[in-house]
Amino acid sequence: MAAVIPKFLRVAKGGLTNVIITPQTEASDGTLTDGTAVTVTAKLAGIDHTASPTKKEISAITSPRRNNVVIDDGYTVQVKCLKVDNGTDVDVLRTMMRAYDTFKISWVEGQIAGGIQTITLYGSRGDYSFSAEDKGDVIATLNFDNVDPGATDFYKSVTT
Repeated sequence: MAAVIPKFLRVAKGGLTNVIITPQTEASDGTLTDGTAVTVTAKLAGIDHTASPTKKEISAITSPRRNNVVIDDGYTVQVKCLKVDNGTDVDVLRTMMRAYDTFKISWVEGQIAGGIQTITLYGSRGDYSFSAEDKGDVIATLNFDNVDPGATDFYKSVTT
């Protein structure tokens, strides 16, 4: 019988592909419209996606135990890109951060059919920093905190 790699391990083999940050313009009624998308896959130094639900302890006054109930979901994404002088924009994260407040961030995990997952998240710009790493790499980091644009797909994960 042939050995089978479990689906949860296939991401490590397939890695991340198609990392795209799309600035959003905001109309006076709050409607978001895609700006010019920027693919950062080639410059990507790292991505950190964190889910952080807010909980509230709700239990009967007579209960000696806590009952933590999730009341809302929060997500943050940290994108790290190499600052590369390629004749265009050395720091696309800083350029976008200065021009826009809200973004759509998406990436694809895995490359094997049945294990490919596309993640899409809307977020507002957060902290920005850049640093020089050990090998002389200069890395720009931008954090995105989720926003709810009123759409049912403000956070979407699709497996194909």
